[in-house]
Amino acid sequence: MIETANLAVDPHQAMLELQKANLQRFAAPNGNIVRSPEESQRLYESAKTPEEQKIKKTADEFVSILYGMLFREMDKTVERTGLLDGGKTEEMFRSFVFDEYAKNASSNTGTVLNNRIYEMLYEANSKIKR
Repeated sequence: MIETANLAVDPHQAMLELQKANLQRFAAPNGNIVRSPEESQRLYESAKTPEEQKIKKTADEFVSILYGMLFREMDKTVERTGLLDGGKTEEMFRSFVFDEYAKNASSNTGTVLNNRIYEMLYEANSKIKR
């Protein structure tokens, strides 16, 4: 165990140094570490070629699946008394509603999740082509 009682360490500065070290550790070979949210969004919105459009569609579908899973898990926490619930029919309807919610949530081009997933797929595709 390290004794820290007598050390004059600023916790905020220590955290910044740790973050900087982690960023350097995961730096890409070309020197880019991680795109800023704005750069990531520009990359997402600049998809022009058919291949980039396909990657964008895949990212959106993946995010839609994630949102669908999230909504279903959230719905499991709702207590059903059986008094006013619609049974199996309502469960099926709820499933369709969650799918639509997920599609709408993932189609919002301003979401950081879509941008980041697209960025990761785009980078992976670029590395495969090399």
